[in-house]
Amino acid sequence: MMNGDDKLFCIGGLSFISLSILFLVKDPNNVVLSILIPIYYLCSLSALLTVFLVCCCVALELWYSNLRARYLSTNNLYRFLTNGLTFTVLCIAFSWFLCIGSGSLSSADVLSLICCTFAAAISASCQKTEKSIAVVTAVQQQEKTPSSQEKKQQFISADSTDDLDLDKKYAVQCQSNIDGLPSKRRRTALELLQTEATYLKNLTIVIQMFKDPLEKAAREDPNALLGQPDIDSAFGGLPVIKELHDEIYQDLKLLIDDWVEDCSIGEIMCKYEDRLIKAYPPYVNYFDIGKELIQKRRKESAELDKFLLDLTMNPNCMQQPLDALLIRPVQRLPSMALLMKDLRKRTPVEIKDHQDLEKAENALKNVLMHVNEDKRRFEQKMKIFDIVYQVDNCPPNLISSDRRFISRLEVITLNDGLYRSGERLDLYLLSDKLEVAKWRRRPSARSPFLLKHIQLLDLEKVETIYDISDTDELKNVYAIKYSGEAYNDTDKTGSTPKISVLESLDSFVFKKKWITAIAEQVCQIRSNIKPHDITSTLEANDLADMVKKGTKLYRRLKSSVRSKNE
Repeated sequence: MMNGDDKLFCIGGLSFISLSILFLVKDPNNVVLSILIPIYYLCSLSALLTVFLVCCCVALELWYSNLRARYLSTNNLYRFLTNGLTFTVLCIAFSWFLCIGSGSLSSADVLSLICCTFAAAISASCQKTEKSIAVVTAVQQQEKTPSSQEKKQQFISADSTDDLDLDKKYAVQCQSNIDGLPSKRRRTALELLQTEATYLKNLTIVIQMFKDPLEKAAREDPNALLGQPDIDSAFGGLPVIKELHDEIYQDLKLLIDDWVEDCSIGEIMCKYEDRLIKAYPPYVNYFDIGKELIQKRRKESAELDKFLLDLTMNPNCMQQPLDALLIRPVQRLPSMALLMKDLRKRTPVEIKDHQDLEKAENALKNVLMHVNEDKRRFEQKMKIFDIVYQVDNCPPNLISSDRRFISRLEVITLNDGLYRSGERLDLYLLSDKLEVAKWRRRPSARSPFLLKHIQLLDLEKVETIYDISDTDELKNVYAIKYSGEAYNDTDKTGSTPKISVLESLDSFVFKKKWITAIAEQVCQIRSNIKPHDITSTLEANDLADMVKKGTKLYRRLKSSVRSKNE
């Protein structure tokens, strides 16, 4: 039996014979009417050009083995050959029709028609029967001769194009019930199993088609488009999550395949509570960082962008972009919690699983609480890095494994306390420190930073926080009494308590939250006191007695008191 190349060779040979006959045998004198001679020439020329194109196409295909794979599909190639040869047969037949009555047809004309007819028949059969064979042959030939662009993209692994067969691996079958349709409880359990299977398909796609090829390239090429640290930030934690959910899926599948109405799904979810708490934070914490990192690298590298786009169009990816796949682990736990709640509603109270599902629902809420709290703490630690990078001369020891960022407030100093009066400051409240930074009026050539470090106040030295009642002239004002140095203070020992009066540039409500936040952090350090022990409300007149007489703040406070009395 002939293969695809043999059939192409036969089509080309028959077409070439027909072309030679058409080129050599031309006798317009046989046309019945002289007025039909131009039509005769048109038919002959059309037949010549068409069969010539067929011969050229076959010759190119036989000479350049990857022509079809790069420019034409196999079906399109044979469709062109069949249509071209059929058109040639029609042209020859029509030219004969113009010569009817002038004499018998020559053997050359008959041979030309037979050659074209056989070639068209072979091409038509190839179009139907050899499509898959031609595709495989073209792909194999293309793999043997990779282009230069493909050589640049050697980081693309074969895993990214192989059929993952995920539908078979994570198949969920709903067997018919003896009594008819499945119960509402069982249908919800099947929905839980189906969503778990879909989730595992997505994780497998990300790991095998994106993560593994990029990691392989990073190991083999130090100048890979995505380095190992970037890969860890974007995909770290996914293998552990997938391994854990594979176990959950197998337990659920065994239970649902051998379904009994009083089986316990809640026990399965409760069993994995501790492992879920450990598995998810490493991925969720770095999700936003990894997402921004990939977007940045895609803008910097056109090759990486093309690689990710090509994988998105892969049938195994179901045309889902990488961003949509990466967010699935973030969405999975809330989705499972909702399904547990729905399943509990559809479970009769007399079944033991009703109580187990309530425990499972609480277990998932506990997992979510731990994941969210861990992410919040992680973001608080990362914020300290931003402070160090944004504040000029900020002490490096501000970064500590047990130190967290709590809040930030922009203020104006009203006296010489934390800094000289009338300056705009940024106060960064940390878990055990208060970073004081001054706003520069404009960046200089020596220092591009807009913020300059002033001092780092230990919260243990904070004695009292005063909330100053608002007046017509004073609003959003509070004061901190602390042990330490003050601007232009002659006492360098820091033994005498100092008062720093500050005006918040944010809203009144935020000032209240800020005072509460400082008091809570001080109480965590000094465990023997409560927040109300170190917070107090002062009137403007009482504050005037605590500040230095003759200062601008003193006169302002006295003026405010007189205005209030009037």
